[in-house]
Amino acid sequence: MGSWPADRFPVLNDKNHVVTSCKTKIYNCIAWAMGENDRKWWPIEGDYYWPTDDRTPTVATFERAFELRGFKRCPNGDWEPGVEKVVIYTKGSGRKMEVTHAARQLGPNKWTSKMGDLEDITHDSPQNLRGPGYGKPYAYYGRTVKGTPSDAPSEA
Repeated sequence: MGSWPADRFPVLNDKNHVVTSCKTKIYNCIAWAMGENDRKWWPIEGDYYWPTDDRTPTVATFERAFELRGFKRCPNGDWEPGVEKVVIYTKGSGRKMEVTHAARQLGPNKWTSKMGDLEDITHDSPQNLRGPGYGKPYAYYGRTVKGTPSDAPSEA
């Protein structure tokens, strides 16, 4: 297990994840989901990058940021060769819903998350992070990865 409080992630256990990095405060989960590890992403002022002028921390603001990177909402987190997927986690509902985390898919039954200012992990499913820490998976987004076999022209 990593250095996060176990009670915040009751589904996470030694069988469904592995720690893949040391602690660092250089980047956060949203940056990591976007494939970056040199800055923090969050729609607040200060030392955080955000790709739009809208820094209202709503689901729509996060969705717009992912759209700007080529992601579109998709029905699920099922593995699709040639498609990179991310998931946004939320807590609460209605007007009190808040985005808490994002994870990126690496392969079949393989996701990666940056656990706050702590370690990165590879975990089996977005469901592994359900609980008081991040809430639950809210929505999945995917984008075609260029140069993958499914992106190549077929031979006739």
